[in-house]
Amino acid sequence: MRNNIPLERLKAKLVALLKPLDDRRLAWKAAHPLAYARLRLAGIAGGIAISPLLLFVLLIKLGAFGDMPSRKELSAIQTPIASEVYDAEGKLLGKYYLENRTEISFKELPDHLINALVSTEDSRFFRHNGIDWAAWGRVFVKSILRGDRSSGGGSTISQQIAKNLFPRQEFRYGALIINKAREVMIARRLERMYTKEEVLELYLNTVPFSDNTFGILAASQRFFQKSPAKLLPEESATLVAMLKATYSYNPLTRPEQSLKRRNVVLSLMEAQQYLPAPTVDSLQKLPLKLNYKRIDHNDGIATYFREHLRRELDEILTKGGKKGGRAYNIYTDGLKIYTTIDAKLQKYAEESVVEHLLKLQKNFDNQLGNRDPWEIDARVTIAPADTTPEAITAAYKATLAANEAQREKAMLSIMKQVPLYRDLVKRGLSKESIDSILRSPVEGVVVRQRDGTIAPERMSPLDSLRHYLSYLNAGFLVTDHHSGAIKAWVGGIDYRFFKYDHVKSRRQPGSAFKPVIYAEALRIGMQPCDYFSNYLRTYKEYNNWQPRNSGANYGGQYSMNGALSRSINTVSVDIIMRTTPDSAVSMAHRLGVENDILAVPSIALGTVETNLLEMSSIYATFANEGIKPELHYVTKVLNNQGEAIFDRPSSENKGVRVLADTVAQMMLKMLANVVDNGTAGRLRYNYDLRGDLAGKTGTTQNHSDGWFMGITPRLVGGVWVGGESPTVRFRDMSMGQGASTALPIWGIFLKKVYGDEQYAAWKEEKFPPLSKKIASKFYCASYIGDVEIDSLDIEAEMPIEEIIEPIPPPTGTPPPNGGG
Repeated sequence: MRNNIPLERLKAKLVALLKPLDDRRLAWKAAHPLAYARLRLAGIAGGIAISPLLLFVLLIKLGAFGDMPSRKELSAIQTPIASEVYDAEGKLLGKYYLENRTEISFKELPDHLINALVSTEDSRFFRHNGIDWAAWGRVFVKSILRGDRSSGGGSTISQQIAKNLFPRQEFRYGALIINKAREVMIARRLERMYTKEEVLELYLNTVPFSDNTFGILAASQRFFQKSPAKLLPEESATLVAMLKATYSYNPLTRPEQSLKRRNVVLSLMEAQQYLPAPTVDSLQKLPLKLNYKRIDHNDGIATYFREHLRRELDEILTKGGKKGGRAYNIYTDGLKIYTTIDAKLQKYAEESVVEHLLKLQKNFDNQLGNRDPWEIDARVTIAPADTTPEAITAAYKATLAANEAQREKAMLSIMKQVPLYRDLVKRGLSKESIDSILRSPVEGVVVRQRDGTIAPERMSPLDSLRHYLSYLNAGFLVTDHHSGAIKAWVGGIDYRFFKYDHVKSRRQPGSAFKPVIYAEALRIGMQPCDYFSNYLRTYKEYNNWQPRNSGANYGGQYSMNGALSRSINTVSVDIIMRTTPDSAVSMAHRLGVENDILAVPSIALGTVETNLLEMSSIYATFANEGIKPELHYVTKVLNNQGEAIFDRPSSENKGVRVLADTVAQMMLKMLANVVDNGTAGRLRYNYDLRGDLAGKTGTTQNHSDGWFMGITPRLVGGVWVGGESPTVRFRDMSMGQGASTALPIWGIFLKKVYGDEQYAAWKEEKFPPLSKKIASKFYCASYIGDVEIDSLDIEAEMPIEEIIEPIPPPTGTPPPNGGG
């Protein structure tokens, strides 16, 4: 029933309505029986003929030739969208994607881009309903009947969307007809569900451009480094030109073809009256001008940081909830990740690492000569009484054998970590076969040269490993110590070839760890002007351990302040023995070291395994008056609809007090003295850096690791320099110490930062002033020579109120620095 009318009454009305037509049919049949019979026969034949077509259409709609998207699916089209990483100022750092695609709304698209697209791809777009019958007629006549393939296709923009979103399938017979029919039906559904503007928006967000780029926003950023709204007409034409054939009209690899096609697009815009002829003439004379910048997983800025962030985002996204019952996917869900990184500081940090390492690598190579970098320093040794030629020859051969054994042992240890080696072992190959494969040269191996360029070479896997292991590498972390925000993260010299992130790698920090020991000493009541003897001592309870100073310089008395500035090893060990190693370990954990630490006195010389993140936490605490900031790098994560998945509360930036403010202030003052009068002095005279600076150098056993931890009133910087293996190192202290290998990176970085107008005011900033009481604790000589410690009573002789200038040191010059 409908409208409460009985079915019988409805039937009667229909019969009455159709009766006049039926009467006319019967009358015509009686008057023309033969014609009626022929017409009926034709109708039956036509019905029989069209039935397969109707059945074909019905089968397509039912999904017999592949699933047809429902209206619900079409109304919620979700293409894989790249997630974007931004710096603290909203500048794009990079993306995570399977397809480099980022969406943009129609209102952000300039008119000339839309006009170029419509003129080239679908001139009657605004007049048809998804199918351009006139274009199909042109295709039938010109392309099919006349064989003119240059006449263009008949697919509308809506049909192209259907093809892009729902890829064509392979069938044994009639694949082209089946796929075309599916696209027509999908296009009609799209046109019924979306406005013309929405169809254009959908198309430009899904269409592939050259260089494996998807969507107009990604293409505009890659080829012109600007948003679509800022594109010029000729730039829009260049992008639209790619759509005909992304390979053939790639402006980067085929500029001449791209230029010709761009000018064709401009001519079509003139033909459709979107541009006047004089404008088109002038635009066609312009050269093809790109501002290309590729940002992918291996290129662009902050590559090491982005890789670290990618790994850490899983936890953030898990806590942030799910989308439609599943966890967010950084490769497909179009997330926007906002970080604390400062893109400009990051750029300066990366430049500083590369600039210094290029020079340092030359010095390293010159010192090594033709030796393998991991070769031991064995020397020919013979008994004084046995100097026969035979004995000398035997000793020489023994030395060569020792060198070779060391080299093979190092190579085997490293080789076992190489994926190729593990794959060959997994395949069950013999040791001899593996060795043969690893030593066989391969043509066209892409190799990073010493100057940073890339060139193909003929090289075996083993030679390639030797080549890369002979590189010096670096890690560099810059932190805002007030908030704990990480501003720059450099994990190595070139992410394309060195994937290991040295911001996170654990190495011994050497003397850069000494401030932890001194902080514990200050905490229990020792003072900067307490004096310690610089004598060689043997600690029998620790297996007759005898810590030595670099350069073997001993004698005299150092204040605690002076001993840290000169990095005197003997004093550092004396201090940890007085405070106990256990209490030093406790202080290290409190300041930020997470690893287990063996409570032995050698940790006073930096035998702890740590990394730049932990070391930066330690020095940030000193700079932040005893409050340990929580180091962080993500501020918020938004989903594709702009909803917050993660939003870091500002209250978390306050940090936790782990050290008395007076202790932290004294530590900062002592670290400033390291720059002004100690091992970090070259920051002043090599880099002409003025203003308040503090820091500490560090060098490990055999110069395997060089460190520098720097502090300014605004930033904390941590630098590590060394080889991938500790055996890759300089052969002498002068070139291998942290002051030579690591400190220059911080110096170069600060020169760049202070030379930038945006940060110029930073060099005028000051550390918090010391109170008179704290300042009075530093009015003593750093070194006083061999006198009785008990006779010194500096503070008693200098009442606080009377102190105006530091008292001059006694006559005499202290010996050279005692450590790294």
